[in-house]
Amino acid sequence: MLFQFTNTRRLILRRGCAVAASALLAIGLVACGGGGGGSNPPNTQINATGLSVTPSLGLVRNADTSATCLANSAVLGTGTTGTSGRVSLSLNAGCSGPVMVSVVANAGTTYFDEGVNAFVAMAPVGTSMRALLPSLAGASTLSLGVTPLTEIATRQAIANAGGNAANVGVNQVLAANTNVVTQVLGSTVTLDILAEPTLISSQPTSGNLGTGMADRYAFYLAALARAAGHTGTTPALDAMNALAADLADGTLNGGSSGGFTYTQSGLSNQINGGIASAANVYASAALQTNLGLGGGSGTPTVAALSISSFTPGSGSVGANVTVTGTGFDSNISHFQVKFNGVNATISNATSTTLRVQVPNGATTGLITVVRVVPDNASITSATNFTVTGGGGNSSTWTQNASPSGFGLGALAANGSSTFVALGGGLPSNGGCSAYYSTNGGVNWTQIFITPTRPSPCLSLSSIAWTGSQFVAVGSSGSNTATYSLITTSPDGITWTERNYPSSEVAGFGTNILRAVAASGSKIIAADFDLVLTSTDNGATWTRESGSIGFLTVNTNRIAGMATDGITTVVAGCCRQNQVGNLIVTEAGFATRTGNGAWQTVTTSGFYPYAVTYNGSHFVAVGNAGPSITDIAKAAYSTDGINWTVVNMGTNPAALYVYTVASAGSTLYAVANGQTGNFPSFTNYSYIMKSTDNGATWTVDYTGNPPPNTIFTQSAIAATPNRIVSVGSGISYRRNLP
Repeated sequence: MLFQFTNTRRLILRRGCAVAASALLAIGLVACGGGGGGSNPPNTQINATGLSVTPSLGLVRNADTSATCLANSAVLGTGTTGTSGRVSLSLNAGCSGPVMVSVVANAGTTYFDEGVNAFVAMAPVGTSMRALLPSLAGASTLSLGVTPLTEIATRQAIANAGGNAANVGVNQVLAANTNVVTQVLGSTVTLDILAEPTLISSQPTSGNLGTGMADRYAFYLAALARAAGHTGTTPALDAMNALAADLADGTLNGGSSGGFTYTQSGLSNQINGGIASAANVYASAALQTNLGLGGGSGTPTVAALSISSFTPGSGSVGANVTVTGTGFDSNISHFQVKFNGVNATISNATSTTLRVQVPNGATTGLITVVRVVPDNASITSATNFTVTGGGGNSSTWTQNASPSGFGLGALAANGSSTFVALGGGLPSNGGCSAYYSTNGGVNWTQIFITPTRPSPCLSLSSIAWTGSQFVAVGSSGSNTATYSLITTSPDGITWTERNYPSSEVAGFGTNILRAVAASGSKIIAADFDLVLTSTDNGATWTRESGSIGFLTVNTNRIAGMATDGITTVVAGCCRQNQVGNLIVTEAGFATRTGNGAWQTVTTSGFYPYAVTYNGSHFVAVGNAGPSITDIAKAAYSTDGINWTVVNMGTNPAALYVYTVASAGSTLYAVANGQTGNFPSFTNYSYIMKSTDNGATWTVDYTGNPPPNTIFTQSAIAATPNRIVSVGSGISYRRNLP
């Protein structure tokens, strides 16, 4: 059960059938079906000739809408929501069995997102939200709501039908539509997900959603959008994508999409926080009473926030401190802790304690706790915490020794304080080197990831965080035969090797996974001619037929990969010969939506070396050519197909730009340069920053490695409180505001 509210009103529904509410009863589906199979019961009523569709994230403007008969893929009707957010479809034919209604974003589609209280783009183009009607039987005109909950149910029904929508039967539709409310909102909430919700298109001056079904539905959608922990610009859309990918198999595992991240155990607290937050803005006094929130006063009832003590009373940067008090809860994303104004990383939380680490940049002063959800309350300690060492200015970057003297080519971070870096030489014990830090990059511990099928580990090329675990890919084997390696870890310390159905060809360099990207429980890993996907958070993998477009023809390097859960973008650049020289043949992107075909997008004059997704845009960094003398460039896109290429600035202009990462709405890119020639030369590192989705860039930090040393930066990643860059010989870290 996700919610603990005792006064939640329940609608009286038929429990003996897999029928969720009035909309289903209205279309004549009153008989109990079988046990979830795909068979279609006989249709005894006339098919409807009209369908009124109301999509809601809140209100969705100017979205393309269609109804399709699943059994034969026939399009029954099309239209657009316009500015009203509603559309009436005229159905040109009947259908025996389930009907899918799709709401698809075009270049002009926007929606009102209750998480930011503004209209935002529904992007990228092609983003869809769907619902499944079990049948068209009933009245001549039917009504239907299309929401994040119906999208989750749609993906679940298709997954239960073996991934083929044409095989989805009525019973599978009924089961998915009924189960999704409990899976997401808990057993105390009852909604008809196919009913039309009240459309929200502005922030009211006072709560106006009442206790009726349409208003209650709108309220819970707003609560999803306002669930705690979101850092992006499209909370409602990100929550939908993360939950839909995670729950496709019917099991809650944890997930991430854009700025929305949750764990299996933490989702309930995040949604409860969203409910409390949404109640303050949208719920009437009657609805708040109905939900058990504050007795209709308009303010949720929460315990008073206080700090009674903290232990120890002093310590250096990186030390663990336990803050004891009241008004806490177990979701670390609900709180901020500051040491004399500097944000700290929270590693654990209970109803009475917050365990934090003294942040880099902290100075002696008071400790402040901010309860972001539900009320933004704050409390400050009565006495100072004394910083005994390692303090400094939190707005500056700190240069440290790298975890490894070898090059580190991949870095990922979880939602708290753990970073995992990959790279290094081939150790004698057969394992690839990995380094983990649990205190935000201050200290690192080396471990070895040793494969069993076969050994030893040859390389680990890429790593991603799914929202609940790290996924690393690379290769194992020998100098005569290589095999793809996939391994997962919840904490960066304990790793589990994963297998996949394969017909691997023996030969050196044949099977080396070079990139992995994740959005919630959906993960994609790729080689030149090898694409693997997982929809269960990395536990099992499926090998796809075919390959990634032009990357198998002229380009012998996957430079990076990113996904928003629907669209996947692979950056490709340059072929490298045996003596290490770059042979420029073709550069650009391969992009696809869902599991569709890959589309090749070449970019003349731009050679991408990394790509990321920041919650609203795909952003790539690279150069005008393959040489360090070529101008540093970036490109950004909302759909992965149409790219705008920009110079990253004239100071510095000649840089080799390696990688890019997002920290909330800010992008950071790592670049390296060199003056002079070996053995007398100067190496330098730059960290570039963009706050407008990659359109313009500024220098945020200039590194100062020792002269005549080859120190470079090649990987960067961020937690909500810290951004870290690693490479060869040196690393950098900085607290985030």
